[in-house]
Amino acid sequence: MENNLLSIKDLSKNYGRIRAVDKLSLEIRRGEVFGILGPNGSGKTTTLGIVLGAISLDSGSYQWFGEKHNSGTIRRIGSILEVPLFYPFLDAVDNLKLIADIKRVSYSGIDDILHQVGLFQRRDSAFRTYSLGMKQRLAVGAALLGNPEVLILDEPTNGLDPQGIAEIRNLIRSIAKMGKTIILASHLLDEVQKICSHVAVMDHGKCLFSGKVDNMLGNTRMVELGADDLTALLTHLLSFEGVINPVMMDGYVKAELKHDVTPADLNRFLFGKGLVLDHLSTEKMNLEKYFLEILADQA
Repeated sequence: MENNLLSIKDLSKNYGRIRAVDKLSLEIRRGEVFGILGPNGSGKTTTLGIVLGAISLDSGSYQWFGEKHNSGTIRRIGSILEVPLFYPFLDAVDNLKLIADIKRVSYSGIDDILHQVGLFQRRDSAFRTYSLGMKQRLAVGAALLGNPEVLILDEPTNGLDPQGIAEIRNLIRSIAKMGKTIILASHLLDEVQKICSHVAVMDHGKCLFSGKVDNMLGNTRMVELGADDLTALLTHLLSFEGVINPVMMDGYVKAELKHDVTPADLNRFLFGKGLVLDHLSTEKMNLEKYFLEILADQA
């Protein structure tokens, strides 16, 4: 079986003088939860529109499941590209039946889908009575009709309150556990870090990074240290190869701890220099920090 689910090579799209997508190349494999991350206007939605056949490309190419996009590949993909549109006075079941008719798939899976998206108890309620989060979950349900192999979601938590965001996040995780590949576009760094196994960072139509989220962040941890003599602490850390860029900041000394060095190693080194720490905390570098750094590098 072809492991590459979606292959994009040198994809470009212009809108007049605006270069929406600029020689973009990506490989997305089966089973990944792949996030396309970037600020508004970075080319995320345009890219998804192109690979779904909704937007024409200017140059480059892409393949689904090892072949050119066609009617057969379309049936293997479920997607939500824009704000979901349903008939407001119809209930969830009748709305999904209409979508099933458009997709030419059976009604038989509708109840199971409503269970999966947490709307079975409200299946007979009119769509207009749904909260924004419920409407978004119904849209995910519509995308699941026909049991597609891959689900494409464009800004799935956009406009939702914290509870709605958590509901969509949990729903995406449950779908991923079924073995489906998920591709989602988002500008929300925290959500991508919590949901995705892989990520591509886009800005001005270009891909700045693509790979595993863990590889993107590495194992680097930020370490914050305190002692009676901060000047001596900083001096000793500058001679210690286990940390990167130690600086004095906000009453502490802060640095990046290399992946093969533990806080215990650091504490042991400083104790050997006659320094006793009164504060030590670590945290893994988050996606937001990395994202802002790579965007700054492009400025």
